[in-house]
Amino acid sequence: DNANNSATATDSDSFDLQPTVTVDLELGADGSSPTLTGTSTNATSVEVTITGTDGSTQTATATLNPDGTWSVDTSTLTFNEEVTYTATATATDNANNSATATDSDSFDLQPTVTVDLELGADGSSPTLTGTSTNATSVEVTITGTDGSTQTATATLNPDGSWSVDTSTLSFNEEVTYTATATAKDNANNSAVDTDSDSFDLKPTVTVDLELGADGSSPTLTGTSTNATSVEVTITGTDGSTQTATATLNPDG
Repeated sequence: DNANNSATATDSDSFDLQPTVTVDLELGADGSSPTLTGTSTNATSVEVTITGTDGSTQTATATLNPDGTWSVDTSTLTFNEEVTYTATATATDNANNSATATDSDSFDLQPTVTVDLELGADGSSPTLTGTSTNATSVEVTITGTDGSTQTATATLNPDGSWSVDTSTLSFNEEVTYTATATAKDNANNSAVDTDSDSFDLKPTVTVDLELGADGSSPTLTGTSTNATSVEVTITGTDGSTQTATATLNPDG
């Protein structure tokens, strides 16, 4: 005023934009090309923690783009099948305000299997082999047209092949065998393949006719393999014909 008295008043204000964040974890069908992306506003950093139902924990720092999107280089991250992963993204600003978002994903590789049953020409050295992927077990059932059923558990090899020890299996001639291989994984997903084979041993026979010096004690003998019957026809130069059914002995 005119006496130089004075009064003063002040007022202040500010604002602080809170950060926001979204996250999207995509592992795809087989986990080979995972992506970890999202958006954020008013944030100076985005940190991501990925936890798995297998107890694993991985962390990554996102790259922030001018358009408000962010991404993580997943080449240093590991994702396994049949594990659910949860990505937790935390956006922070200079005032240490934060926002959090989560997203989960998983993938399950389906098992595959092939089977090859080889009995060979005489069944003496059968093989039962195959291949499988994404499987923890392969069980094989062998059924025969004679009504037989045999089962075996395959040995899985690191290269994806498998085999069965056939020393405990039996294969008979003139029977068609079908091997059904079932591959399963930890989630009980399964794949099935079949293969069939058989063998037929051809019969052999020898014959020995001995009439002796006077024909009083003739013998008609021989050997045979893989035969169920032997029929003999005897013809003479006098035009005669005789037939006989042989008796087969266990020794052939």
